[in-house]
Amino acid sequence: MSQVSQSSPQYSQDWSSVPPILLSHGEVDHRTRDFPLAFGHAREVVQHFVLMTFRLWQDDWELKDHVVQTSEAQMAYNLAPESLKQAIDWQLQWDSPALILTDGVRRSLEHHRRHEAGEGDAISTADRFGRDFDAASPAVQHAAVCTFSAWSRRNEGTAVKPPSRNEVAPAYNAASHPLKAALCYVLELGLTYPVESVQDIYDHKACIQDIVDWQRAKVRRWESGGNDDDDADLR
Repeated sequence: MSQVSQSSPQYSQDWSSVPPILLSHGEVDHRTRDFPLAFGHAREVVQHFVLMTFRLWQDDWELKDHVVQTSEAQMAYNLAPESLKQAIDWQLQWDSPALILTDGVRRSLEHHRRHEAGEGDAISTADRFGRDFDAASPAVQHAAVCTFSAWSRRNEGTAVKPPSRNEVAPAYNAASHPLKAALCYVLELGLTYPVESVQDIYDHKACIQDIVDWQRAKVRRWESGGNDDDDADLR
């Protein structure tokens, strides 16, 4: 998939200084209280991959590379960063054994799950797109605004300046349906590079299928009693 380098657009404020969206104490406490029940009722294979996800999560956190035992699962969940909590919540909510190493993998698996459930790619309203844009990381925001110019250059042969923050919603509202789909895809999957064609999306979806196939093979191997090196300490 081609990756287009674009200079950063001039936003109306420094988005790198915007803090992440925080959950309320009540919501955090609710999830923490619910975790032991959800984990305890999960299938053994799901529990196994939850513990593996704690251990092998790629971002730095307090228990990175620690072999989390079943008795330590609650402690690990309490200490986990929000993105890791979301990965664990996803596994337990959908009773899905998966080795989720990054937030991008979780997003990919959720995208695939929705499509298997018959849900198509959603096209957001301008207001919803603006909210999703604000909630995204600076790197994803940059990829989204650069998608406007990369898409126009590739598909229309025109040079379009990436919109400023105040221009994002109007620019999205005026975009063609395929471009809107591409922009929504960037935000949904948390891409950090612009999408310039429908083929880019097809290529990325092929990568998602590879992730799903790898996950399923790993689960089958575990269920058949086979061990990967990473699994040995958790058997």
